[in-house]
Amino acid sequence: MRVDVTPEAAALLSAMPGVGRRLRLVYDTEGCGCAVNGVPALLAVDGPEPGDMEAETDGPFAIGYDPRHEVFFEDRLVIDRAPDGEGLVLRGEGQIYTPHLRIGVPVRQMEG
Repeated sequence: MRVDVTPEAAALLSAMPGVGRRLRLVYDTEGCGCAVNGVPALLAVDGPEPGDMEAETDGPFAIGYDPRHEVFFEDRLVIDRAPDGEGLVLRGEGQIYTPHLRIGVPVRQMEG
């Protein structure tokens, strides 16, 4: 999987408290009813989770993901700044996965 981060999205992410140089793309199914219903999200993390794969990227962030979630995404993804400038969009070549990509920052990172 390849995940490109546009310069505009990278600037927004870099300015967020608690976001470092490592992100994890997840397909969050918590509270969505079943495993095929979910919401893409980015998590700011300290390091890779056991078993994570690394996405190809030439941006400023290392991006990991659970290989079981790969089935929910296209081979090439782009994280871009939303048209309103306030948030992020996750899109592929064939669809927009979410026009409001959630960014999760663990509480311990925000306190530190």
